[in-house]
Amino acid sequence: RHFFFLPFLASPTLSIPHQWFVSEKASQLKCHADGFYPPPVTFSWTRDEEVVQPPYQVEGEQTPDGYYMAESNLTFYPSRGDQNVTFGCKVSHSGSYRELAVQINVTCE
Repeated sequence: RHFFFLPFLASPTLSIPHQWFVSEKASQLKCHADGFYPPPVTFSWTRDEEVVQPPYQVEGEQTPDGYYMAESNLTFYPSRGDQNVTFGCKVSHSGSYRELAVQINVTCE
């Protein structure tokens, strides 16, 4: 006999890695959704609460523990006008009763 253990419904954990941006050069914000089951997740991005990347689904990749991870990227061109702008990554998943969100504040020197 073979026994298979399927993961329970699990909500993702979100993170945006801290990174440096160079003014006027294409930059990518990355949003990680880890530890969710089942796939998919739906990502969207905001800039100061305005949607800049409409929702789209990502299946993600299965990890050895049976859960999934996915990443979303947002390309933008930082300028002095982006000082203190807040970008948000929002994720919807069937394992969550509400939309999950994580934010990053852009500072330029």
